[in-house]
Amino acid sequence: MPQARILISRSALEKNLRALIDHAGDWCAFPVLKANAYGLGFKEVASCFEDSFSLEQVPYFCLARVYEIQQALAFSTKRKLLLLSEWPQQIQHLPADKVEICVTSFEDLEVLADLQQQRSFHLKLNTGMNRLGIRIEDILASSDLQAKFEKLLLKVKKRGHKMQGILSHLAMGEDRRSRFTSDQEELFERGVSFVKNLWNEEIPWMHLSNSPGVLNRVGKKIKELNAFRPGIHLWGVQDPEKLVKISHVVQVRAPLRQLMWIQKGEGVGYGRRFVASQKTRVGILNIGYADGLRRDSWKLGLSFYYEGKRVPFLGTVSMDMCAVDCTNIKGNLSLGSEFEWVGEKQSLEKVAEAQKTIPYEVLTSLSARVERVIV
Repeated sequence: MPQARILISRSALEKNLRALIDHAGDWCAFPVLKANAYGLGFKEVASCFEDSFSLEQVPYFCLARVYEIQQALAFSTKRKLLLLSEWPQQIQHLPADKVEICVTSFEDLEVLADLQQQRSFHLKLNTGMNRLGIRIEDILASSDLQAKFEKLLLKVKKRGHKMQGILSHLAMGEDRRSRFTSDQEELFERGVSFVKNLWNEEIPWMHLSNSPGVLNRVGKKIKELNAFRPGIHLWGVQDPEKLVKISHVVQVRAPLRQLMWIQKGEGVGYGRRFVASQKTRVGILNIGYADGLRRDSWKLGLSFYYEGKRVPFLGTVSMDMCAVDCTNIKGNLSLGSEFEWVGEKQSLEKVAEAQKTIPYEVLTSLSARVERVIV
């Protein structure tokens, strides 16, 4: 019996990255492929970019965990791998010529200063996101912190470690008119100048913007910036301002497992949360909450679609299956017929809005047992 599938459009992925690179102008792209490429599959997505973009256009893939780096190394990508959030001491067994790390705190600098193996690193400045990063505003305001920071940085340099980049992260890059974003730009520019003066060697990469930040040209006034880290728009989530054309990447489909008629007064599923008011044709689909659906999807106004026609849920979603109302479907239905969950009729954004979340959570909730297929 066929299983649920995620269909990933190779051409759409490539078009989206190319559109973002073109919009960014002379900046390089460091695609963020953490969390198994946001649920789409690292190998599947990386293979699309590997063959279609030069190393000059896409020098790095960004990942978040050591085990993700290990998967990427097994894939044998030509790109450098930038580890965004693990501590320096967790990377000693990773090849120094392929994997670079982010240093995000004084504690990280101390660990790096004591690390015998020479590593390349990117220094992350906290410019207001307050998640990871050295609080550069505090350093610039305190002579004591400046002295501590300079001492650690020089110790790291003497150890032979190479600073390959300086980065920060936008909290509100999607808001074109945000004063907060302007403040982040200004603080990042000041921080870059301060660090460069201390390091006194070439630092090749400066990167600040995510996908929305690039679309809104955040950081374009900072001459040192030369790279960005695209994420959400790669996967087909639309640009609300329509500054670039974003192509739909993802379809999620589930096959029909069983088909039956029930009579008025009969219920469907756990708790009998659907009770038929008339004779009803019930389709059982091979997808459930263990695959990434919400158990309460029937209450959220979401549906499946078959040949463009809406097919509502019937009652509670089970772990491995869900029931839908096929009464009004005309024509032939057979076991294995595929119903669309995400696609032309129901976008990632629509599912996310109904679930009161963001498209990232919808994507990363799709479990590993849902087959990923490049089309």
